[in-house]
Amino acid sequence: MAIDNILQALEEQCRSECQAIFDKAKSEVDEILAEAEVEAAKIREAKMDRVKKEVASERSALLYSSRLNFKNAMIRAREEIVNVAFERAMAKLAEVRSNGSYQAILEKLVGEGLEKVSGEPVLHVDATDKEIASKYLKSLNVRGEIRPDITCLGGCVVADAEERVTIINTLEERLERAKSRLRMEVAEELFPSG
Repeated sequence: MAIDNILQALEEQCRSECQAIFDKAKSEVDEILAEAEVEAAKIREAKMDRVKKEVASERSALLYSSRLNFKNAMIRAREEIVNVAFERAMAKLAEVRSNGSYQAILEKLVGEGLEKVSGEPVLHVDATDKEIASKYLKSLNVRGEIRPDITCLGGCVVADAEERVTIINTLEERLERAKSRLRMEVAEELFPSG
């Protein structure tokens, strides 16, 4: 019987050692799983932070883009309205000849041009303005040639005899030259910043 007792004791010892190995393995598995869960939580948190940053960045980019698009649309709309104002001004210029003060306007434009050229001038005018220009030159005792060879809403082009110096003083050109300066004034009048 001594062998049975020895075998039984060995079996118990084997079971005890197996149970210890199993318990140790289970403990190690639990520890590994706990570490894995902590690591997974860190990874999830890092990914969530990265996604939040990407969303915030995308949101900022969209907001900036929207604001820029809105600002550009406002600028285009204002520009269109200012252009309409200049178109209306051009339409008013088309009516200047029927105004009783047009002769004085044409004489002033011719006079400004004459101040800038020397010798006998060549005066380019619309055929409609030939008579007024001719009378004005005679009233100044200025000898010069009048050529009714331009089409304009009013005004003239004054040149020296060789046409090396040319002063364009048509109403259209005067408005065009004034546009850059007036554009800001018109915009401020139509869209006060206050």
